[in-house]
Amino acid sequence: MRKARNISMILLILLVVFPGTVSATHHSNKKKEECVQLKYRTKYEKVLRASEDLDQWSYLAFPSVLHITPSTILISYKRGQAHGGDPGAKLEIMRYDIINEKEIETRIIGDIDELIFQMGEWVKFPNDDIVNYVDVQKIVPTPGYRKNHRTGVYYSRSQDGGKNFDPMRKMQSVNGIEYGYVFEDIVVGPQVYMLVMTFPELVGEIGEDGWKYGKVHVIVSNDNGKSWEFVRDLSGEFGEIDINESSFIQYGEGFIVTTRGYDGQQRMHLTNNKFEVIRQVNLTEKYDCIQNIIGRLRLFKKDGAMYLLGRDYTTPFSLNLYKFDPETLQLHTYAVLDQRPGDAYYAEIFFTEKMVKHFSIQ
Repeated sequence: MRKARNISMILLILLVVFPGTVSATHHSNKKKEECVQLKYRTKYEKVLRASEDLDQWSYLAFPSVLHITPSTILISYKRGQAHGGDPGAKLEIMRYDIINEKEIETRIIGDIDELIFQMGEWVKFPNDDIVNYVDVQKIVPTPGYRKNHRTGVYYSRSQDGGKNFDPMRKMQSVNGIEYGYVFEDIVVGPQVYMLVMTFPELVGEIGEDGWKYGKVHVIVSNDNGKSWEFVRDLSGEFGEIDINESSFIQYGEGFIVTTRGYDGQQRMHLTNNKFEVIRQVNLTEKYDCIQNIIGRLRLFKKDGAMYLLGRDYTTPFSLNLYKFDPETLQLHTYAVLDQRPGDAYYAEIFFTEKMVKHFSIQ
């Protein structure tokens, strides 16, 4: 692995794929179903903020992107000293003009002594409030368990379109459960659903056996994030599986969820509107185009088609884009968007009029 000052940067990657003109590679295996690989023809990269330009707190990681106007996005990211375990790490945000490709403003909104502001996730509520929910950690040496403990989610709210943010504060518990990590949100009319994760240290489950995995839950707010209600334990609903990073998207009257398992399996699940499972597929077992699990995964819809974007655990890591059938959960085609030595990919996606844009950490 290269030193952090060389690998820690935020890249703006624009990719255009021409399915009718690119070459396709067919991968087949008697034990797995076929994947068709597309090769894109055009890729553009631009560094927005680089470690080598910073004197301190120069490890940049975990970008989250929110499109707030046709010409402006908000990006939040960690400014620390390492991938994790670095007390004092901060959460910085950037307002960026995507039309003129220039920075409007950069400032820190999360900075509390001895805490680690690890990864933020944006939510834009129906009343137009913008909130960044942050995975915040602290170092607590614990025998038989990891030393990075979640403190419970912190958040900062803006009520003026992302120009000003309130001081960071702790998120309240939900039906008696304190969460440590927010993955993603979906707005359905006045309701906002959020994927969140519990942690052993927050629910008193660190025992003599050491590590016990947290659970991935769905919660919902009907009042723009002022309060939340528990909806369903997805770890239990999907078969008592141990999962971490997850993504979801609305489909028909229900939802599609994809989960990264601690067992090295990537799965996709179709649910009804109560997040009760209808069908599910183990993608790692079924397809040779997924080598292991997909990290920092994102589901999205474009021009009527459904896609999965994320980091496959190849050597080195690869940033892959998969097209799938939302009804059958079958993969159709995929493209390797990027592959190079480094820490990892934490990709986000948004669209401009002509190009697809991704943010990733190298």
